[in-house]
Amino acid sequence: MIFYLANYKSLDNEYLNSLFNDLENRNYHFVSGPCLYEEKKNASNKYLFYLQLPYLIFKANKEIKEYLKKDSLTIICSTWPERIIFSSLLKIYGKKQRRKDNDIGINNIIKIQWWFLPGSKIENNDYNSKAKRLLEKYNKEIKIVAFHNREKEKLEKYCDKNIHHFPLLTCSHRTSHQESIFDNLSRSKSLNFFHRYFSIVVLANLKEKNYTETIIKGLPELLRAIPSAQLLIIGLNKDHESLKWLTKKLGVEKNVWFLNERDHINEWLDTANLFILSNKVLSLSKYYYLLLALNKSLPIITLKEQNISYLLQEKKCFLETKAEVDDLLSAIISLYRDPIKRKELGNNSYYLSTNSFNLDKNFKRLQDILK
Repeated sequence: MIFYLANYKSLDNEYLNSLFNDLENRNYHFVSGPCLYEEKKNASNKYLFYLQLPYLIFKANKEIKEYLKKDSLTIICSTWPERIIFSSLLKIYGKKQRRKDNDIGINNIIKIQWWFLPGSKIENNDYNSKAKRLLEKYNKEIKIVAFHNREKEKLEKYCDKNIHHFPLLTCSHRTSHQESIFDNLSRSKSLNFFHRYFSIVVLANLKEKNYTETIIKGLPELLRAIPSAQLLIIGLNKDHESLKWLTKKLGVEKNVWFLNERDHINEWLDTANLFILSNKVLSLSKYYYLLLALNKSLPIITLKEQNISYLLQEKKCFLETKAEVDDLLSAIISLYRDPIKRKELGNNSYYLSTNSFNLDKNFKRLQDILK
């Protein structure tokens, strides 16, 4: 079986890249496909898409034909255009059609998986009617996979079909990388550099800065209770300048680090005492960092608005709080003053990482999704 990643750009993130690499080491075969249709952000998108759909189906068929001569294909689609385009190929390559007509010279079949990543738009008026017709016609050939309970619940209302929940799993090994100043700083426990700080890693989406701003605005008060506190904010991009300005305005710029060296986050986490999820919606890249934090035995603070307590509920490795300054400060200070509680949460984090989220121990759960 070959796994074809339709519009691979939409699946290109740290978590899936790591997972696909691990699966290829287990003799899974993944191939990347191009974007076949660039969605237009205007009212004409629907008409342009359906006008081009016959050509897009022809183009998709041409794209997969060589792979299909070698083996059967599972096509993974994570955008609405690709879901429509590739599911339409089931008319040619579906199981029923293969029994009726063997004139195309290819005996292998295709299966389709619709993946809904965290934050995916479930209802889309441009594609709804066609999507529901395809689901009704090819109910057995199309598998729907959700990565978060939020999307799973919406999909169960959207269609009368079993929705599969993708298990978040990872291996404990990490890819080696070239050393840099970031490695030297992150390993500086031995030099007693970060050892004197209470380091709080904040996983942020700086395009939606309000939650991160809340944490930064509370830092002056936090420093009165924890003079050694410092923030390590993961998620640096071109939109971070206003947050840098905010740190200067509050006089806390020396206590805030903005990180964009994503290849070195694993090492930065070695210096941390606490991990905060400040995203309202977590992307898969952010889940990847969360899994790293669990593996580092870090206690986690989550926000009630994130709705991810189901993910961590098997073992209490987290505190849940509202995205308000007072609530966040109270949670951080309580953990700072209670090292026994921090250790307990950290131990539970590591238990989750090495059991519930461990790829080796839970591989069958992933096999059931991919088969």
